[in-house]
Amino acid sequence: MTFEIRTSIDGEVLVVTILGEASPANARDIASRYIETVLISGRKKVLADIRPLHGRLPAGALYFFMRELPAVSLPPRIVTAVLDREENEEFVTFLETTSTNAGLHLRGFVRPESALAWIRSQA
Repeated sequence: MTFEIRTSIDGEVLVVTILGEASPANARDIASRYIETVLISGRKKVLADIRPLHGRLPAGALYFFMRELPAVSLPPRIVTAVLDREENEEFVTFLETTSTNAGLHLRGFVRPESALAWIRSQA
């Protein structure tokens, strides 16, 4: 396995940190493990920290991947803030847009304090 998922709790927020390597070959495995982790936790507010994860899906692959995801996705009551590195701001902005268009409640951030402030402000 080329990735690892770690969790911690920050108040009412589940922090899911994904480490290792991401590629089109393991993207579905990462998403499945992430969804399983979130559902088992019972938390409604999630901060997905992908800063330690190396590799990103190309825009075209991400677009189609996010459209396939809702069939196996999280319930709408779960909100997610995705935290990425500043050099990946364009990626995380596109992730937010394509996720929203696919019906997922997700926002992208490159600053931890902004991500936590937003996720904590959600009902």
